[in-house]
Amino acid sequence: MISAILLRSRSSSSSSSSSSAVITRYASTKTHDDAKEITSFYLRKDIHVPRGLTKPYSTRQENERERNGDHWDRRLVAALEQKIANPNKPGAHEIDSWKNDPLKKTIVVLGSGWGAISFIKALKGRELNEMFNVVVVSPRNYFLYTPLLPGVATGAIETRSIVESIRRPIAEKGFKFYEAQATDINAKERTVTFSNRYLTSAIATKWLPSVESKHKSQSFEMKYDYLVVAVGAIPNTFGVPGVEQFCLFFKEVSHAAMFRSQVNARFERAALPEMTEDQIKDLLRFVIIGAGPTGVELAAELYDLVYNDVAKTFPKRLLRHVSINIIDLQDRLLSTYNREIQDYATDFFNKANINCLLNTQVKEVKQCVLVVKDKNTGEEKELPFGMAVWCSGIKMNPLCENIMNTLPEDSQPNRRSLLADKALRVKGSDGSIFAIGDCVTLEPKSFPATAQVAKQEAYFLADRFNKAAQAKSVDSLADPKAEFVYTHRGSLAYIGKDAAVADIPGVTILKGILAGFFWKSFETVSQVSYGNSFKVGCDMLRTKIWGRDISRLL
Repeated sequence: MISAILLRSRSSSSSSSSSSAVITRYASTKTHDDAKEITSFYLRKDIHVPRGLTKPYSTRQENERERNGDHWDRRLVAALEQKIANPNKPGAHEIDSWKNDPLKKTIVVLGSGWGAISFIKALKGRELNEMFNVVVVSPRNYFLYTPLLPGVATGAIETRSIVESIRRPIAEKGFKFYEAQATDINAKERTVTFSNRYLTSAIATKWLPSVESKHKSQSFEMKYDYLVVAVGAIPNTFGVPGVEQFCLFFKEVSHAAMFRSQVNARFERAALPEMTEDQIKDLLRFVIIGAGPTGVELAAELYDLVYNDVAKTFPKRLLRHVSINIIDLQDRLLSTYNREIQDYATDFFNKANINCLLNTQVKEVKQCVLVVKDKNTGEEKELPFGMAVWCSGIKMNPLCENIMNTLPEDSQPNRRSLLADKALRVKGSDGSIFAIGDCVTLEPKSFPATAQVAKQEAYFLADRFNKAAQAKSVDSLADPKAEFVYTHRGSLAYIGKDAAVADIPGVTILKGILAGFFWKSFETVSQVSYGNSFKVGCDMLRTKIWGRDISRLL
C-alpha cells in the first residue's frame, strides 16, 4: 500500500517532515489510487522527495532539490490540507492531473500548424489559466515552417531547422497537449472524440512486438466549452484520375523527404554504365503541376540543385538530358501576385530553360505519362515524365465536413470550407466553435489561404480570449460588433539563382538578387524560435559556401 510506504518515509528537513506528515494523514483516510496520485506528484517534481520515495539523482539535481524543496513542500502541504478540509469539492484534489478543472471553461484547440501555433503563442498563459483549461490536440507534435519546405526537399535546408516541437510553447504557457487525431466532433453535445494509433504502424509493430493489441490504439472523449479548429486543408486533386497513384504531393515533411530521395536516386541511376539516352531522359524529366508559390519555389530549388550541385559531382553528360517543367492552367506564373511580378517570374523561368506549360490543364495522370489539354485550342496530348509533383490547390479537411454534419441544416451552405462570421465564429455553433486558417471562409469577405492570414486570424482570436480572461467574463466572445480585419503585408517567392520577387504594399516591388537577399533574411527571422532562426541562417550560409547535401539516406 502507498500509505504504508509513506508511513515509513523520513526526511532530513523539518519542512519535508511536515509534508510527509500531511501525506500520511491524507493517505490514511483515502484510497490507494488517491494516495498514489499525491506520491506521483512528488516524484514528477524531481525535488526534495522523502527518502522512502526517492530515485537516483545527479549532484546537480540534488542541489536543485535542496534549493527548491521548501517551496514545493509548502505547495504540497497547502494542496493536501485543502483536500482534507474539502474532500468533496470538485477540483480541490487536482494536482497536475490530466483531468480538466470543472470550475473553468475548457478551450480545445485542434491542429499544430500556422493558425494553432500563432494562437497558442499569443495567449497570455497566466491570466488565461485562471479562467480556462486550454488543451491542444494534434496528430503531430511539431510545427512545420512550410515556406522553406522546397529548400528541405533539395538539401538547402535541413529538416530539423524548420521543425519546432509544439510542446515547448504549450509547456511555457501551462497548457496541455495530447498527440491524437480528432475522429468525431459532436457540436450539439460539445464533445470531441480522439484516437492515437501510433503503435499500429508497421515500424512500431516490428520493433515493439510485445505490445498488446489493447495498447495499439487509444481513444478518448473530451468535452469543450470552446473549440478552436485550426486543422488546415489537404491537397486537392480536382477529380483528376491517377493523381494519388502516380504523383507526389508536397505539403508535409515526408513529402519533402521523398522528393529529395527520389531526385537523388534518379541521378544515381542515370549515371550507371550502359544507360541509353532515352532511359536517361525518362529518368530526369521532372514535372511540377501548379505554378503558385509552392510550385514555383520547388522548381527554382530543383534548378539550383541540378546546376549548382549535381553539375559538380555527377557526369556532365547528364545535364543536357535534364528537363524541368511546370504546368498551370493560368497564363502566367504566380497568378495571385502583382502583374509585374507575374511577367518577371515567367520571363525568368523561360530564360533559365525551365519549360512553362501555361494555359494547360491536366486531364489524367497515367504511369509516367500526363494527359494534358491546351485551354485555348482544346488539343490534348501526352507528356511523359520521370517524376511528377502535384502542387495544385487545396480542399477541405474531412474533419470540417464532420463538423458541418452536426450543425443545424442550412447553417453551412458552403461545402468547400467551414463558414464563419466576421469574428471567426462558425455559423450554427452558437459561438462555441471558432475556426482559423485554411479551413474557414469568413462572411461576407473571403481571404486567401496563406500563412499570414492564418496568423492574423489567430492573433485576433487570441486577443479576444485574453480580454475575456482579463474581464473575468466570456460575454465579450459573443460581441456582435467584433470583426476581424486583414492587413496584407506583402508577398514573397524565390525563383532561383539567388533571385526572388517581393511585393511590399505601399513601398515597392523588388526583383532579382536584392529581393533574394530580402527573402532569405525574412525567412530566417520569421521562424517560431530563435533556435530555428539560427539553424536556418547556418543552413543558408553552409549551402552558399559548401553547397547542398546530395547524399541519399532514405
